[in-house]
Amino acid sequence: MSDSSFKLQLLIRSELALMRIGADKAVTRSGYFAVAMLFVLLGLGMLNYSAYLALAERIHPSLAALIISSINIVIAAIAIILGRSAHSSDREEQMAKEVRDMAYKELGKDVEEVKLKVESLTDEVKTISKGVSNAVGLIKLGASVLVNSKNTDKKE
Repeated sequence: MSDSSFKLQLLIRSELALMRIGADKAVTRSGYFAVAMLFVLLGLGMLNYSAYLALAERIHPSLAALIISSINIVIAAIAIILGRSAHSSDREEQMAKEVRDMAYKELGKDVEEVKLKVESLTDEVKTISKGVSNAVGLIKLGASVLVNSKNTDKKE
């Protein structure tokens, strides 16, 4: 396998790793967010109503409502905090980015090298073309000298 194809494979693999890391983060965060929403919706429904009824018998109904809503907010906040903090290692992501950047840099060097070789080849082709043109010119000159010498030989 050539050096350039290895670098391309390395670049592709690092990009795939970064995509996978990003997808894992999104899925984990979405899962925790869904859990938070589930608690908000279901908790504010059945559990809240039953807890409210139980507390309203012992304390003032507005105080019972305040306690139940505070508990709901705490549960939702915990789930959201867990969702934000749950992610892949930042070190792993940084390493994948470094590998990707290194591959880009090396491929850039390879492209520049190929460009220089093409320019060199173009210069060589131009030089050969000039040489062929000069050779054709000399052949024409030689042919015209021969033709002229033959014509002068016939006149004599």
